[in-house]
Amino acid sequence: MYFKKLITTSVTASLLVILPNSFVHADDSWSNRVSILFGQKHLQKDIFDENKHSAFGIGFDIKKQDWPVSIAIDLVGSGKETNNANSGSDVATGELHLGIRKHWLFNNIEPYIGGGASLSVTEITNFSGDSIGKQDDGEIAYWVSTGINWKFDNNIVVGADIRYSDAKAELFNSAIKTSGVYSMVTVGYQF
Repeated sequence: MYFKKLITTSVTASLLVILPNSFVHADDSWSNRVSILFGQKHLQKDIFDENKHSAFGIGFDIKKQDWPVSIAIDLVGSGKETNNANSGSDVATGELHLGIRKHWLFNNIEPYIGGGASLSVTEITNFSGDSIGKQDDGEIAYWVSTGINWKFDNNIVVGADIRYSDAKAELFNSAIKTSGVYSMVTVGYQF
């Protein structure tokens, strides 16, 4: 439930911020970017049986040309399904990363760093036979990232992103850390 609300709210908010920016400010004083991210999230091994989860995300950078940093709005999620005969579990984490990113451009190579607040939601579904138990929990934490991009003349941007997000959740009467390191490939477009 929290996960669906997080996705809906963050996508709507992102579109409301970015779309007016690109149409109203057509004088090239803005340098915005949208990127798709995909890869893995590496969680603590002692908490989850499977500590490598598939990850996917969408990232936005909003920047006026004379600003030193861009506003970062990223939505990332990860998940893993584990099945053992008649039992198993589904683990999903979703995070809205709000903060700033600083890019440096050297020819076509663009390293960057970023960080900010993370609105994190974790949902675990355990099933055994016909019995299903599902719980979710969320919190506000932080995220940091670094990466490198290659910019092409047609405004396409390809890169690699490493980010850490700190989070925990109270699920099934246990406090668990859902912190993890994301390692992702990014493909974006600057406009």
